[in-house]
Amino acid sequence: MNDNVRTPLHLWIVAALATVWNAFGAFDYLMTQTRNEAYLAVLLLARVVTRLGSLSDITPEVIEGLYAADFDHLQRLYERLNTDGEAVGAVTCPHCAETFEVDLTEIEDGRLGK
Repeated sequence: MNDNVRTPLHLWIVAALATVWNAFGAFDYLMTQTRNEAYLAVLLLARVVTRLGSLSDITPEVIEGLYAADFDHLQRLYERLNTDGEAVGAVTCPHCAETFEVDLTEIEDGRLGK
């Protein structure tokens, strides 16, 4: 038996990449545990949003830098697309100030508030 068998280089590269990829997941978990629960929403949106305008590389830092209204809109859009048909939002009429509920699953064109 030959004791001088060497592991092929491509296996070392694959192992190193797998370790790095696993570290990203561990980092995300650590951030959700140490920061606060709101970071989980940031992380989720960063993983599911594929493009914002001309930006195609969406990171948690990009999502964190959004205005509160834009972040809220993305959260509501995610909820609307991923619920079982019972997405209800409370809205206020700008003319009479009456508050009522709207079924968000029935809104098709995405022009909320216009």
